[in-house]
Amino acid sequence: MSREHKYGLLSERQYKVLKMRIMGYTQEEIAKIMNTSRSNISIIEKNAWKNIRIALKTLDVYKEMFSIEKMIIKPSTHTLDIPRIIFEKADELGIKLKINLPYIQALLHIKADKCIKRRRVVRPIQIMILRDGDIEIRCENEDSLDEKI
Repeated sequence: MSREHKYGLLSERQYKVLKMRIMGYTQEEIAKIMNTSRSNISIIEKNAWKNIRIALKTLDVYKEMFSIEKMIIKPSTHTLDIPRIIFEKADELGIKLKINLPYIQALLHIKADKCIKRRRVVRPIQIMILRDGDIEIRCENEDSLDEKI
């Protein structure tokens, strides 16, 4: 029997519970709305977050497979040098990047903020150049995906 995946890896109940939690409802309030117990809502929510972590990990693995080059930006590197390092490596590989300097700086701020202090890298940053000309940035030795959620 084919199941429609309208909510990706989430069941309809998991989707509804997460949506209400994000809107600020307590588990008790959601339980009353969905006519079930608070403990059942807790289990549904826990399983929903687990499914999201699995999906995020799957995307990370996919991006790694799709990358053509992986490089590590070492501590003490100035953040203004990072775009040049990326563009030089892409040129060396013959990859035309579909990104620009402001995009790289924004991505560094969003994805690797914990690795940067006062415009210097303090923890290694992993940069992957993808085959489609995009890049992926993440802090090396980053804790689990639980931290992101």
